[in-house]
Amino acid sequence: LSFGFAARTVLHTDLVSELKKRGMTVAVICPGADEPAMQNIGARLGIKLYEAPKAEGLFLRIYMPLRRYLFEDVQNNPALRAKHLRETSDDASLKRRFKLKAFNLLNRVLRATGFQRNLTSKRERCLYRNSDVEHLLKKLKPRLLIATYPVNPLEATVLAEAQRLRIKTAVQMLSWDNITCKGRFPVLADYYLTWGPIMTEELNEFYDVSPERVTETGVAHFDDHIKSVNPKISNRILREMNLDEEVPYIFFGMSSPYFAPNEIDIVEELARKIRNNDFGENVNLVVRPHPQNVEGSMADVTWLPRLYALQCDRVGVFWPKLLNSSMRWTVDESDISRLVSMMTKCSININSGSTFAIDGLCHGKPSILTFFDADQTLPWHLSAKRLAEYVHLRKLVAYNGVFPVFSYKDLFKEIILLLDNPRRNLKERAITLEKECGKVDGKSCSRIAEALYRVIN
Repeated sequence: LSFGFAARTVLHTDLVSELKKRGMTVAVICPGADEPAMQNIGARLGIKLYEAPKAEGLFLRIYMPLRRYLFEDVQNNPALRAKHLRETSDDASLKRRFKLKAFNLLNRVLRATGFQRNLTSKRERCLYRNSDVEHLLKKLKPRLLIATYPVNPLEATVLAEAQRLRIKTAVQMLSWDNITCKGRFPVLADYYLTWGPIMTEELNEFYDVSPERVTETGVAHFDDHIKSVNPKISNRILREMNLDEEVPYIFFGMSSPYFAPNEIDIVEELARKIRNNDFGENVNLVVRPHPQNVEGSMADVTWLPRLYALQCDRVGVFWPKLLNSSMRWTVDESDISRLVSMMTKCSININSGSTFAIDGLCHGKPSILTFFDADQTLPWHLSAKRLAEYVHLRKLVAYNGVFPVFSYKDLFKEIILLLDNPRRNLKERAITLEKECGKVDGKSCSRIAEALYRVIN
């Protein structure tokens, strides 16, 4: 587990207990394993946690920025093209701009000559070597090594070393954008556990992974949408925000400023409309900052006082419960039950294209996607408009189960329509959820454990 979101889907769910029910023992390799919060989780679950070795040495730090230009069609992948343009903007150093533009020229040559097809992950795997990882795996002697985010250098290195030791490997896919937005996986696993049909099709399309190596399990932490909803929790949170717990609310899940740099302006304008009763006197607003809003390299701390200033008897800010940890974006175990309890009570779900939209679909809520930049015009690679072009979001929108908007006018019109008819496109929402996540029935952890048990045996 290389960072907090991966830890959530494994350590904050029933997955470990389901594995143990089937006679398996579990160990976890992660950053911050020796920290009190992580040790407490390990003690509660009855598992051992091991500090992750430092896998990204000087070579990988130099190589990782290059590899997407070696393996991907950067110009025709919106997520990777936006990343390239951002990293070669005027804010970057002259040396960095020169290096990445040279990489981009190499990418064009490789694509044009067809040589890129000869670069395979199997050959690349030999680059991921680490003696500390090797020694740790020899000590643990696992029958199965599971990664969740294989584009991470640590997880790629552990997968590679496991395969050299003839240990079976599997990837329990962390998120819906990992295949199409994050660049090619450095190391391919023996088996894969996917959310649902879309992810399974992508593995076959991009990596030629055959169906017998894939099991569609649903999403481990989405089990909480069924199991952990508690009206007492949501009512307590609403009281803590000084909101009337009987009044319906619009739930705005923010993204990192990296993806939607003017989202704070949209939130402020929506809060103003709420206070002015533009949607009626009987609707409030709850804003949920993303953990990436609050800490880390993708945060913009200037947003925080603006969020605090929004709080009133009609607008509340529902802060994520982050832990002080060396593992990025680590949330408290209670955060998921708080989130799902608030989600199930909202009237409308709004976000700029994160998994918050799928969280809403799990509860049958209408989800609006804000693909615009308030009243400003931004360069394409910075604009929230670009998100509508990302492959995973194009697929989400294609099933008509969510409601994309491209201006304030569209947003406010959509809110009024959905408040009036909250069941609009209900059939399409169900189809969208099934394509993305398969079954959302509270049994994904059981299916994941059963799939891993079959792989081991």
